[in-house]
Amino acid sequence: MMAPARRLRLALADGEVARQLGGEGRLRVLDAGCGDGLLSLAMAKHHPTWSLIGVDLRESALDGARRRAVARGLPNVRFVPGNLEAPLPLQDCDAVLAVEAASELTGAPRVAVSGVSQGGGLALAAAALVPQAVAICHADVPFLCDIQRGITLAPEAPYNEIPEFLAHNVDLIPAALDTLRYVDCALLARRITARCLLSVGLMDTICPPSTVFAAYNEIAAGKDIAVHPFTGHQVPTAHVERQLRHLRDFLR
Repeated sequence: MMAPARRLRLALADGEVARQLGGEGRLRVLDAGCGDGLLSLAMAKHHPTWSLIGVDLRESALDGARRRAVARGLPNVRFVPGNLEAPLPLQDCDAVLAVEAASELTGAPRVAVSGVSQGGGLALAAAALVPQAVAICHADVPFLCDIQRGITLAPEAPYNEIPEFLAHNVDLIPAALDTLRYVDCALLARRITARCLLSVGLMDTICPPSTVFAAYNEIAAGKDIAVHPFTGHQVPTAHVERQLRHLRDFLR
């Protein structure tokens, strides 16, 4: 049984890989620091055309993961020993996941998380779900914030896919809206303790500005937001300098 927080981390990582590389192609995904293999196994089941490779230093954990793969009939996942501080077999991989291994790799007690669009949503979710491990959160034009409002405003995909579906499945509206609350970063944001820097484009038609402000307003920790009045769903190059200064000042 996977804990709810791990299920959410998997769903967000799964969605980002699919969005970046295409949902059902023949992808090769490396799960770095796979541990018990539950994330790799769930992704292998969800995407039977993908090939998953789980890598971990602990042979005992890999043995358990291999047994689960056999028991669940998942031929598209394998588990191999490997040290994440040494070169990994990346030459044939389309994506690498390190969903739960980043803090162990750095040797630091706390890390920074950063992302744009869906990656911005992932950064907020990571900061909320493992607040003890995240010191800095950078979330640019983040997706998955104030979803119930976003689906009534955004004229472009992916938010508009939800009202299009619900228009033909009216009986599912209450259940769908209730389910979306579980992955809404505006609701998760109140759990964040990391120092945050967000950005928003006031001409964004994919992640409407009001949805980004909804998440920002819920963050009780130290925070700042860069407001770009003439920017859509992208991040100005100059914003990177501000992010670097933010890391310099607060990631200690």
